[in-house]
Amino acid sequence: MISAVENIKLIILTFLTIRSTVYWVKKRTMKRIFVFVFGMVTALYSFSQKYKVYKDNHLFGLKEISSDKIVITPKYKRIYNFRDSLFLVMNTLEEESIIDINENILVPFKKTSTGIIEEPTDSSIDGKFCEFSQIKLKNSLITYVYQIDENRNCIPNEYAPCPLDKTVNYNNRDPYFKLIQNSIQHSSLGKIDSAIYESKKAIQIASTTAFPYYWSARLLLKNDEGGLNFEKNKQYSNYYSWIDSCLNIADTIENHENGKYKIETLKYVFYRYNLHDRKKAKEVERKIKNKDGRFTFKGLNLLVGYNYDHGNSLEMGFTYGLITRTIKPHLFKDMSNLQYFGLSYSRNFDKDMDTYKLYLYSMHMPLRLGICALLITDNKTDAVLFLRPEIGFAPYGVNMFIGYNLHWSGDYFQEFKGFNIGFRYFFNAIGKKEYN
Repeated sequence: MISAVENIKLIILTFLTIRSTVYWVKKRTMKRIFVFVFGMVTALYSFSQKYKVYKDNHLFGLKEISSDKIVITPKYKRIYNFRDSLFLVMNTLEEESIIDINENILVPFKKTSTGIIEEPTDSSIDGKFCEFSQIKLKNSLITYVYQIDENRNCIPNEYAPCPLDKTVNYNNRDPYFKLIQNSIQHSSLGKIDSAIYESKKAIQIASTTAFPYYWSARLLLKNDEGGLNFEKNKQYSNYYSWIDSCLNIADTIENHENGKYKIETLKYVFYRYNLHDRKKAKEVERKIKNKDGRFTFKGLNLLVGYNYDHGNSLEMGFTYGLITRTIKPHLFKDMSNLQYFGLSYSRNFDKDMDTYKLYLYSMHMPLRLGICALLITDNKTDAVLFLRPEIGFAPYGVNMFIGYNLHWSGDYFQEFKGFNIGFRYFFNAIGKKEYN
């Protein structure tokens, strides 16, 4: 994760970059700036591909970039190019499938969310086919990803067992996978003792494999809520020693980075939110921060920012929302950022004016869209309301935006109507964090 010092350096660098363009901005339109930024970001994704998706009559096909030759005629509502070798498509009936460049159907079309696993560090699953299921836990939906074969049967993998409603393909799978699936069945029915019994049998026949130990602990933990299943039920505290033992053994045995990361993220949840052992949680978190993973934070965020709104302004405030971020520096560090509401104060030093801002809604993934209400005042006699829609990007988590102040009420400060530019950064403050 970027350190506090690195965050400050990044904010200062971004401030200087934006401030140095202010005089250029005065002579050019905001539209040109945004088109330039959008074009640069788009180019990052397209420069290395052999094929490109094109649109004709509201449907999509595929062309060679070098010759502009049509490879797949436009007949799909959606095409996703996976490394120029596999293509995820949706037909006009909104059924999804995976095809190759010759349009051979590799899995049957079906109205099921379908995908291709992208894990370059794990060749056993990288490039394999998968499906997505939405699982409801309490008041939230989580997405569960599992591998499938060419007939859409589920192939159980370590750290990715099969959903209970899927036909399971155990071909070339170790016997303990079936025991793990049995434990999942018992756990779903609330038969925790039976689930642990099946997990222990899996451990007996695969005692040198980390996954049975991991799953034995996972039976009682919920990643989406950051705690135990039925967290308020005190009977589950009887299993704390079992969970702790399984996680420590799994962490010792596992050698693969992907598996070790999953074990450590589960240990963080257990120590932080179940045992409330902050010291152990911090020890695990230090290991996690060296991995190329991500985390989700839900709660209160502090924000700092700079605006050029007919004068230089500094902004401070808070928002409440949900942020998913990469742990290590990444072009789009904020993979998703949804802020439900917030308040901030900014001071325009050039105009000697204050702005009180209400964030009504803000999201970026990584394109940012937002809307806020502003009260601009001289703190003497005059004040006016504006409504500001915003659009922009968030490179390395720094929210860079272009906004437009729409006059709402009042007859003063008409010079503030129009375009403005700036950036802001969200610091996670109070809430629940989960590594995934």
